[in-house]
Amino acid sequence: MRVLLCPDSFKGCLDALAVAHAMREGVSRAGSHDAVECPVSDGGEGFTQAIASAAGAELRTLSVTGSHGRSVGVPWCAVDGEAVFTVADIVHLGFVAPGERDPGALTTRGIGEMLLAMARGGAERITVGLGGSGTVDGGVGVALALGFTFQDENGEAFEPVGNTLGRIARIEPPKAHPLAGVSVTVANDVDNPLTGEPGAARVFGPQKGATAEQVEQLDDGLANLQRVCSQQNDHPGDGAAGGLGFGLRVFAGARLTPGSEVVIDAVKLREKMAGADLVITGEGRLDMQSVAGKIAWAVGRLAEELGVPCVCVAGSFGEGWAEAGRVFSRCVRATPEGVDAEAGMRGAESLIAEAVAGLPELSGGR
Repeated sequence: MRVLLCPDSFKGCLDALAVAHAMREGVSRAGSHDAVECPVSDGGEGFTQAIASAAGAELRTLSVTGSHGRSVGVPWCAVDGEAVFTVADIVHLGFVAPGERDPGALTTRGIGEMLLAMARGGAERITVGLGGSGTVDGGVGVALALGFTFQDENGEAFEPVGNTLGRIARIEPPKAHPLAGVSVTVANDVDNPLTGEPGAARVFGPQKGATAEQVEQLDDGLANLQRVCSQQNDHPGDGAAGGLGFGLRVFAGARLTPGSEVVIDAVKLREKMAGADLVITGEGRLDMQSVAGKIAWAVGRLAEELGVPCVCVAGSFGEGWAEAGRVFSRCVRATPEGVDAEAGMRGAESLIAEAVAGLPELSGGR
């Protein structure tokens, strides 16, 4: 049996390649099967690596400002003249110590610095993987790096962060936009709008450490940014990565597109899947957010279209998992009942291998 292994990362635990390795171990335990690894990403963690691996491109590193203000080394690659990097490698929540996690005080400036470096290096096309951020600033840090200036109601210039978005009264663009002539594509992992109940602050703010009071402040600030930018209509994906979808679209002229589609095309997943007898995908948590652009769900949908059985191995199940799991022929929870999340993360590789080894599909059952 030819088995295609195309998992996403298990966030905060294992990257997609490590998950694929664990799945391969499980397949080998189950019998003599031909397992092919094809780790994927929806724009968040592992996006650059997935693109580079598929293209056989060299990973390079560039130092820029991290969300905490300190320098970070960011992997990037060039594929056919197109530069690729991932915001999670610059502003990931895990880069900030638990005691410093204030999404309204962190900056996205380093993402703008990456864009500038790519453009100055001669890139005419840039693809940015969006997802896995610890920030909620609407992309104003990006704008600052690109030369935009912000003023309050008194005409005083200041450098806003998420907590001070409500002070913005006027925005001045640079005299010559540094990305003029550069095509920027954003591969986003969710389609949430910028503000409101399904927006960046309310849905993702608490996950990044925002208090209930701060969530309201951030949502009001993002709404103010939207007004000042004369962007009254919500655009799907604007709320991705703490409003970076909005900021990159408005300040960098980026085009937003589902990250799952970008990766599926880049790794030639349709062609690989057409020759498989079984597909195994997975993500850290299967829930209703999975259907909002997540790669594991997109893999399941493609397999369903091609008539190939597809199993999803998830670290845990959340609200709405059964609905999200309808595109899969089977959903398996890697962490057994009674095992807490921390213990599950410590033993993730072994648990994933065990879950895959026990699949009836690999032993001739259904």
